[in-house]
Amino acid sequence: MNESCVQERRQWFMHFPDGSIEFFLITRVLLILLLLVLVVAPQQHHAFVLLALAGLLWVDYALTLWWIVQIATDLDGIRHSVIADHAYWRRLRSITVTLLPSIVFMLLISPWPNLLSEVASERMAIWRIALPILGPLFLLLLFPAQRVLRGLGLESILGRCLMLVPLLHWFALHHWMLQLDKELNRLALETKQQQLTGSGPRAAVSLTFWVWFPGILPWLIILPAWAFGASWLSGLLFKWVAVCSLVFTCLFMIADTAAMENIQRKFVLIMRRLGC
Repeated sequence: MNESCVQERRQWFMHFPDGSIEFFLITRVLLILLLLVLVVAPQQHHAFVLLALAGLLWVDYALTLWWIVQIATDLDGIRHSVIADHAYWRRLRSITVTLLPSIVFMLLISPWPNLLSEVASERMAIWRIALPILGPLFLLLLFPAQRVLRGLGLESILGRCLMLVPLLHWFALHHWMLQLDKELNRLALETKQQQLTGSGPRAAVSLTFWVWFPGILPWLIILPAWAFGASWLSGLLFKWVAVCSLVFTCLFMIADTAAMENIQRKFVLIMRRLGC
């Protein structure tokens, strides 16, 4: 990456040292609050809360993708001396192409037909029309998005597929963060900088892996059932299960944010040293 590009990134990090991670704090607090509202809200309001939740999940996913694509393209730019303008347009193109499948996926799982009709038969008719269109479109958009992720250094086919599916993307994200941590340490040695200190994101990533199952997996069952108005969701025992899962969700969000912050701080440190 040339001097102008380094200077551009240093100026950005001077104002936003944590990058887009600062915005994660807002989205993830709102996600927890919406999940809590979903547990206590009357059943007739579930569809609207689920739509708000789906929208906020996509915003969180978009911020995540923006963050990791930005770091991956910047690291590639440093290694290959990419001009600042080229690096900017590459980031923009990469983020746009990789976000498109997630938009279609959120349309597949969110109860947006509830906004168009209150009659169950009409909502099902809308789904019968939408699914044959959205399903193939999602699969079609996966191919160019996978090529972009491969160009950014995510070699695993399974990892690229998971990274393009919101809620499942955390598995690929955490694997990618460990890979980026190694690249940052290698870059510090190649540029004759001091070796980066710290434990790295491995501990936080390990915690997120185990907390994902009790914290996120139950919601993958609960939310579709809520969307279709399952009657068993109104039981007191179920609500207690949802609240316990919500506690693990909070732990997951904290550990995930901590792992991202660890990578971000290492990256900012390298950028500052390169600008000296």
